[in-house]
Amino acid sequence: MTDKNSKANNRMDPSIHMSFIALSLPCVTLTTFSQQNKQVGKLRSSLVSKSVLIPSRCKLDAFRIRHGHRPSPLWLTCQDSNSSSNWSTHKLRTWSRIVLGVAILYAIDRCFAFTLNRFAVNFPSSLAGMLTIFILLLAFQNKKLGSLSISQHIFDGFLPSVQFLSRWLAVFFVPNLVMLPLFPVKDPLELTKMGVLIVICLVATLLFTAFLSSFLGRKESQWKKLSVQSSVTSLKTYTSPPSVFIISFWSLISISSAIGLYYQKRLSYAFFYLYSLSTTLSGFCLGQWIPVEMKKFIHPITFCTLFAMLSLFLIAKWIAIPFHVTLNTYLRRGVGLWKGGAGSLLLTFLSPAVVSFAFQMYSRKKFLQQYMFTLLSSCTLASLFGLFSTAYVAKLLQLSPITRVSLIPRSITVPLAVAISSMLNGDISLTSTAVAVTGMIGANINKELLSLLGIHQSVARGISTGASAHGLGTAAMAEEPEAFPFAAISMTLVATISTILTSFPLIRRWLLWVAGI
Repeated sequence: MTDKNSKANNRMDPSIHMSFIALSLPCVTLTTFSQQNKQVGKLRSSLVSKSVLIPSRCKLDAFRIRHGHRPSPLWLTCQDSNSSSNWSTHKLRTWSRIVLGVAILYAIDRCFAFTLNRFAVNFPSSLAGMLTIFILLLAFQNKKLGSLSISQHIFDGFLPSVQFLSRWLAVFFVPNLVMLPLFPVKDPLELTKMGVLIVICLVATLLFTAFLSSFLGRKESQWKKLSVQSSVTSLKTYTSPPSVFIISFWSLISISSAIGLYYQKRLSYAFFYLYSLSTTLSGFCLGQWIPVEMKKFIHPITFCTLFAMLSLFLIAKWIAIPFHVTLNTYLRRGVGLWKGGAGSLLLTFLSPAVVSFAFQMYSRKKFLQQYMFTLLSSCTLASLFGLFSTAYVAKLLQLSPITRVSLIPRSITVPLAVAISSMLNGDISLTSTAVAVTGMIGANINKELLSLLGIHQSVARGISTGASAHGLGTAAMAEEPEAFPFAAISMTLVATISTILTSFPLIRRWLLWVAGI
């Protein structure tokens, strides 16, 4: 009787044999399979050795179909309670690591801000934190802790928070752009000339740095005998846009808060806070769904900015208050996260996001080391070209003296641009506006312009973008993982070198002479 049963089992269809195992042991490791399912058994065995559970049929059936096997029937799917609990636990742990990582990065930025203020050093704390962490990661990359280096342990620990900040990086720049309508327009002709100067100098700095770094990169790769793969990268990256659930969630909050803002006068500020925050995030999420063809003309950053402006304008009309009041309520500096508005909350994440660039650069450390000469040479010359070309074009356009000196640091990140403008006795508010407009235009046109001109080398794309469009351009370059570290370090070096150069009285006199002042 036993022999007959065994023979019968041997004649069983392999899929039925698999179904029987799936029914009896839905999420338990499997070690034996029939000869026809040998490849599936190897997959399950390899997952078991890594202590990975397969809670459902999706991964296993995908493997079966790929190798010519039939998937198990729908009613054999493993839908036990352990799968959902494991998924929930994994999500909880991931979000815990994200929150903890962002909090630590923010604390690092605050520590550097306190230290720099204590010693009266006018330098952005986020850039200081980024450079310090990057140097420390390089210093401990050969120190072992178990099977991995100390740097690798730190990198793995911060990886979820770095990915989170990278995904939402662009939206942290939006509040400064939303405030652009508050810029006082004294003379429309002067404003038009300013726009022409920003576009001309942005394109000139981009192309100068791109062709220079491309030439130096080729020479350095020949000199060091680098492989083609290490100097050229594929420009195609696949990042999934926010889910429909996330868009629906923020849209529902914006609609609910708008209704509450209209009817509940006592909680008006709380509802406005939620409304302005949710509309900004909704605009950013919707911008990620823009087709690739349309992104050539309108970047998600620009779409998010316009969407937030329109939302604030509509709510101002609905509750009958001036538009400038809603803008001033959206972002107020120096009064805390709650009183500062939703824009202040989003800007708070900008500092830890910039600090997290250190991990992005560390992930491409070998790539950066290979092209260190190209990086340093290009950033130094780009700093000189950006400052003096802007001063000269401002003279050609016959702008007012205060406007000329205020626009000189237009391609440098805001904190150091303000410092340079102060050294040149410029208008700080005008400088901040010029920097914001430069970054927004650069985020929209830089990548397409470089591709149009046939500049596909990641070294040249990253260096030129960071040198010409500072933080906003760097955020737009996050879609190109090989070019992004070069953009981040280029943004930092150009800002630092420009500030150091302008601190010398001789350089300041030359800049004013070139500007015709």
